[in-house]
Amino acid sequence: MPPSAKVRFIPPQQNCIASEFKTPATGRLPPLPVTRMLTTYVRIHDGRGRPTQASSTGVTTSKLLGVTLFAVSFFLPALAANTSLPTDRGVQATGGPLSGFLCARVCLHLTLDSHAYLSVMFLAMMSGWINPLIVAYLACDFWPKIAVARPYIAVATLACVGATWVYLFNTAVMIGNVMWIASVFILLAPEINRWRFNMQRAT
Repeated sequence: MPPSAKVRFIPPQQNCIASEFKTPATGRLPPLPVTRMLTTYVRIHDGRGRPTQASSTGVTTSKLLGVTLFAVSFFLPALAANTSLPTDRGVQATGGPLSGFLCARVCLHLTLDSHAYLSVMFLAMMSGWINPLIVAYLACDFWPKIAVARPYIAVATLACVGATWVYLFNTAVMIGNVMWIASVFILLAPEINRWRFNMQRAT
């Protein structure tokens, strides 16, 4: 157990799992092996809902998987042929499938277009912000001083994902887009689990 880890004993009346082991006659918990009691009634955490060394291997594996899928998605077709895409001449239909890299470049370029902020193209612009936000989120692992911004980056990223879904509601997406969105959720999974942990602890 890491030195900084805390051991929190969960009272039986607050533990739905523990209630299954109560005897009908006394309503008390029967004696259990020490290992089973630790598994049932003890949670190990660092006091802030972050994973300890016991689960760090799983977190690292999921990050590697997420980064791999995230990078590969840029080289795969993301949107089907004849998809309306913002260009310098307005919204035009494309002739063939669009790669993830082209979609990311075009949507991010909309940030420089002042007219896009007042139209539906703002949703496409938010789609282009996802990639820089993910890079900033991953950078928090290397610079602890900016780690405090991690939850805010995650919220902004999820908001941009929602905007992407709205913009592509009637668009035929392809494997690149699906892999891209999946990688985003895989990378944000530790933060989402941390939110769930804090909500459960608050209740």
